[in-house]
Amino acid sequence: MYARTLTVGAQSLHVSLTGSCVNQGAPVARRVMHKARASGFGVIASKPTTGSKVLFGSLIGLTFGLGSWQVNRYFWKGKVMEERAKLLSRDPVPLQILCERIKNALPDDVLDDLLYSVVEVDGVLELDKAVLVGPRAPPKHSTAYDDRSLSAEKSGYYIYAPLRCEDGYRLMVCRGWLPTSQLKSFPSQSLVETHLKQLGGDRLRLSGVVCHGEKEPNFAALPPDRKNRRYFWIDMADMAASVGMDAAEDPGAGLLYLNALEVSVLGGDNNKDNPLPALKPKAAHMDFYVTTWTHMGYALTWYSLSACTLAMTLLKLRR
Repeated sequence: MYARTLTVGAQSLHVSLTGSCVNQGAPVARRVMHKARASGFGVIASKPTTGSKVLFGSLIGLTFGLGSWQVNRYFWKGKVMEERAKLLSRDPVPLQILCERIKNALPDDVLDDLLYSVVEVDGVLELDKAVLVGPRAPPKHSTAYDDRSLSAEKSGYYIYAPLRCEDGYRLMVCRGWLPTSQLKSFPSQSLVETHLKQLGGDRLRLSGVVCHGEKEPNFAALPPDRKNRRYFWIDMADMAASVGMDAAEDPGAGLLYLNALEVSVLGGDNNKDNPLPALKPKAAHMDFYVTTWTHMGYALTWYSLSACTLAMTLLKLRR
């Protein structure tokens, strides 16, 4: 009887102790579970809300749309390059046709249809009225640009001067690029005194590409140094006025200029071995700041972001 009593007492004591431990451990367990939920470990994540679905869906649509836009830009840029190549490969446009087109232009006509046409003219380069644009690097694909010797100068100025044609009209011409060291005496000494033979102030036969001036830079647009006849960007209107060109008498004054491709002295000595002044070749007119491959790279980047966002969204929805 005593043994049975001791057995029942031991069982009661075991149950009592077990219940006490469970009761004391419940708050601890709840705290552990709360921390687990807060940290995201060991618990099932909550379902995504409507707001998160809209957010991720918008990101997918936005990145995919930007990729598609860059694909369209890729094909558009390819067409622009093809059209420019066709314009540069055409036969030279006679000066008379160019002048008539400019004369018949409306006041708000910017003459875009004439851009990158090749024109061949004969005339006299008025070097005494020349202005400089720079400092800039030599034109790409030229001998001066490709020269990698230690003594090669990579900073200089482009020479702009009026070309008086045989019929009396004047056109602004970019005669080429010269390094800064050869222009230190300008304008105290005119180019007629220092570079007449090199630049050819006599009667010239010049073929050039019709180009526009540049838009004023949005930031750090320095005003022209009219005293020293230097410009930091191609401001055609100001440059034409500074050399005495008038739109009523000179076609295209303040709008267009010819970027010389080839220059020869009529009835004189043509030293074609001299790489200076460096002329801008046709290949340089085919250079674009943003190429087709740049657009393709942007498209792949946006499409990759769209695919990654889609994968993360599907993974979130399946949880």
